[in-house]
Amino acid sequence: MTTRSCSPLWVLGLALLLAMPGAARGGEPGLWVLSSLAKPLPSQPTPDFLVQFECEPEIRAARGESEALQLLVLAPAEGLRALRAESGAFVGPAGERWAPGTLRCDFVGYVTTQKPYYGTLRVGEWPDPLLAARSVDVPAGHAQPIWVEIDVPRAAKPGRYQGELLLSATGWTKRLPLTVEVWDFELPLAPSLPSSFLLRVRYLYDFHKLERGTPAAEAMIRRYHESMLAHRIMPTHVGTDEVHTRPELTLSDDGRLRQADFRAFDAKIEWAMARGQTHFGHEGPRRINPLSEGNWRAIADHLREKGWLDRFYTYLADETYEGVAEVTAMVNRAAPDLKNLITQLPKEGFPDVDLWCPRLGDAQMHARDIGHRLKLTGRSRKDLWVYTAGNAGSDVPALHLDVPGIEARVSPLAIWTEGYGGFLFWCVNYWTVDPWLDPMVYPRQNGNGSLYYPGPEGPLPAVRLKLLRDGFDDVDYAALLDARQDPLATHILEGLPVRSALDWPRDPRPLLAWRQAAGCALAGQREEAKRWLETLAGLEKATGGAERAVTSLGQPGRGWHGARDGEERATDSGAVYAFTLDADKSKLWRLASPADWSGYREARVRVKLVEGEPVRLLFKLGNGIIQRTGWTWEIHCAPGEPRDLLIPIPHEMLDTTAIRELSLFIWEPKSARRFELSGIWLR
Repeated sequence: MTTRSCSPLWVLGLALLLAMPGAARGGEPGLWVLSSLAKPLPSQPTPDFLVQFECEPEIRAARGESEALQLLVLAPAEGLRALRAESGAFVGPAGERWAPGTLRCDFVGYVTTQKPYYGTLRVGEWPDPLLAARSVDVPAGHAQPIWVEIDVPRAAKPGRYQGELLLSATGWTKRLPLTVEVWDFELPLAPSLPSSFLLRVRYLYDFHKLERGTPAAEAMIRRYHESMLAHRIMPTHVGTDEVHTRPELTLSDDGRLRQADFRAFDAKIEWAMARGQTHFGHEGPRRINPLSEGNWRAIADHLREKGWLDRFYTYLADETYEGVAEVTAMVNRAAPDLKNLITQLPKEGFPDVDLWCPRLGDAQMHARDIGHRLKLTGRSRKDLWVYTAGNAGSDVPALHLDVPGIEARVSPLAIWTEGYGGFLFWCVNYWTVDPWLDPMVYPRQNGNGSLYYPGPEGPLPAVRLKLLRDGFDDVDYAALLDARQDPLATHILEGLPVRSALDWPRDPRPLLAWRQAAGCALAGQREEAKRWLETLAGLEKATGGAERAVTSLGQPGRGWHGARDGEERATDSGAVYAFTLDADKSKLWRLASPADWSGYREARVRVKLVEGEPVRLLFKLGNGIIQRTGWTWEIHCAPGEPRDLLIPIPHEMLDTTAIRELSLFIWEPKSARRFELSGIWLR
């Protein structure tokens, strides 16, 4: 889609009002065109929301790319019955027509979240599942998002295609023009960033009421695999999730191979490769015995013969060091050239682990130590994969349901920018409960481990999965620019708003402007690319805004309290407040008369860990003095690296007209840490 760089609202021929009350008048529905990154409430959008997310009715994409925008329909006083959204014909510059189904319209459903342990901006209804229903009823005053997505054929000719969307309900119809511009370049079939996303097939059996190993169950698993690959994520065990595709091996008691049948396995791997998968996890035995070794030897011998061995890895332990040395040594004896992946920080004493995979935030905090350990073992950052899980409400982008859409979108870029080798996610369908009724499928976290909903015919993707796919496409754009070694391409790469895994914009407009600049440059539209770079620079300057120091709000009372060795002192970069957090004095807080933060959208914190081990520093807001409940945000701190970051202000979670507590603390610290705080500002 094309972002809007001006503030007036775009009117689409309906009763779209610049005055916010009563956007749907005279029986006419209200209608807005929004970027794919929007997560609208089921109500009339606010002016601030529209400034960030309103866009033109235009989609621009490369050949082989899927791209989307959203329509938001606001029902009038009498509501809307049987609302439908369909696409008409799209005609290209030479009169060619796209096949039906190239463009698809899906209604976005809402699920109701519970209060999690982390700092979310809202508890209640969040848009997430794409519904199977082809029509919906919309109650009076409610807003209904519609996901409009184009799958650009790889054979499409470059140019502008004109088409339309047809909206209809009982007693009402509206035709909306839509332009699709196909850029003159093609995305690679295989994503530039490898990944590993786990599908837990037992939940498919439960929720789709299927019996393991039956043709219906095997077909359902393949539908999920196909959907995952279409969304640019690689199923971890694509070759063995289906019962009939698992290698059939017959071994003697001492582990010698007697008979093997890899035909179904090979066919499934080739099927996945044809859809862009480049890396494959493989399940296998963990017990230390001759049969296990023989199994791994037979698997590796076959993969070596096929020329696939460098694409495969084992994934035999999750978030533990226990037993890892023994099981990886067993695999290494049987197959020295088969890689072992472990989801932990690198550690001494594990010579047979080839791919370490820590959490993204931990990898950032421990980057110095990780770099040293990789160098000692002759490995590089490409041998370090990372995963995201349990990091919502922090400076690390998350795939949770109740976080802004920008977080799923920037996750692949955050990993690629750091030079890591791949992106792992622990589950796409962790349905311990019905995700339609309760998205807290993992304790105290909404949507963690669930990027799909079980539909009547198979997988229904979450909006988060769509945004994640677009993030993998962003990586492809960046990789294509990087390969060009052209001054303009270099300039655009230098302007990438995702500067690191911990430094990325929460406002979506800079990233969308960057994508326009990148796409235009790759398509040979150099002058337009330069104009988008100017737009990007203007947006980044505008999103700064005026700041006000926290110390100027309310009555400061006695200043900062609760930290041993607290002192104000001067540094080369200005005055700082230096303090220590340890097991005895784990909190630092500032007491003031109730401060009104309601007019501000975010806080800016500048802090540095000067002594001590890497740690997550918690920023807490509350309406009482030293209260146990409140709203917290995690800051990942590595020694000697100053953090200058923005934290959203949770207006719907706290009474921001009366902030009484602002705390910095460490959860159950095992050792003391010394910090320097340069300031906290509001803007």
